[in-house]
Amino acid sequence: MKKHFRVAAATVALGGFGLLTGPAFAASGSGSGGSGGAGGEVRVRQEAACSSTSWIKLDLRSRPGRAVRFSAEVDHSVAGAAWAVTVVDNGTTIVDNVAMTADAAGEVEVQGRLASAASHTVVASASGPGGETCTVSATI
Repeated sequence: MKKHFRVAAATVALGGFGLLTGPAFAASGSGSGGSGGAGGEVRVRQEAACSSTSWIKLDLRSRPGRAVRFSAEVDHSVAGAAWAVTVVDNGTTIVDNVAMTADAAGEVEVQGRLASAASHTVVASASGPGGETCTVSATI
């Protein structure tokens, strides 16, 4: 199965994973738990403050008969900043990439689909300018 991830302002197909890592900052998250939607959709959204002024958000969506989709976003509010973003699903790294904030909003977003499993515990972490770090997790 080919894995496709969308990174803000660019589309990339990841055939392998890099070796970028960054320290994680344990922050208390806020967000909504699983909510039932139309057609049996379940959506979980969490967000957390980073170690400085940025925010990280994680959104998981599950629909019957379809792969679970994820979206991890860092809101830095500064254009042209490099962020190392890592997404781990059930202990397996599925995204390990560096992305640049592209516009005045200063956001980096990574999206994709998760392999089939009974449940998913997803952890998104990022490290950016000045050593700022973020982490957020959600289970669906």
